[in-house]
Amino acid sequence: MKYLVALPCASLAVPAFSQTLAVFRGDAQHSGIYQQLGVPLLHGVKWKFKTGAAVISTPAVTDGTAYFGSNDHYVYAVNLSDGVQRWKFASYRFARRHLDGD
Repeated sequence: MKYLVALPCASLAVPAFSQTLAVFRGDAQHSGIYQQLGVPLLHGVKWKFKTGAAVISTPAVTDGTAYFGSNDHYVYAVNLSDGVQRWKFASYRFARRHLDGD
């Protein structure tokens, strides 16, 4: 079964999310407060991206790319403007080592 990732479309406001330095929850204190303005208005789905399993993570977004993990054991880098995959990385090799006690 294939799963879709959908990114809501903002009216040319995507640069408002990108920062020179990507920091979890907006700052070094992880306060959740961002210095930039958010998206003022969403206009539906901009694009969809298929993965091999569910995506339950929040994407990291910086420099025109969304990075997210999927339950198909891959980490994806997807172009924000058109939803085209830039690369994917098999993360299951590392997870298995820790789960199996190696």
